Amino acid sequence: MRKTGWITAAVLALAVLIILAALLSEIGSGPTFRAEDYTSYDECIRNIPPEWGPGSLQRTGAEDACHYVHRRPPR
Repeated sequence: MRKTGWITAAVLALAVLIILAALLSEIGSGPTFRAEDYTSYDECIRNIPPEWGPGSLQRTGAEDACHYVHRRPPR
């Protein structure tokens, strides 16, 4: 492989590592939620992180998890 080929491969590998580091940092910075951690449906709904506003994908997923885990029919 020529010198330019090695440089190109190194730059691509570095770019992939930087992107992965940014993704991992973003994933680790947000709030977490587990419906199984709560004993009742009402407690589960109350403890959904406030950062997840109404209608957001995260809030909808958390509400669905509360419904599923605590066996309450969806609204």
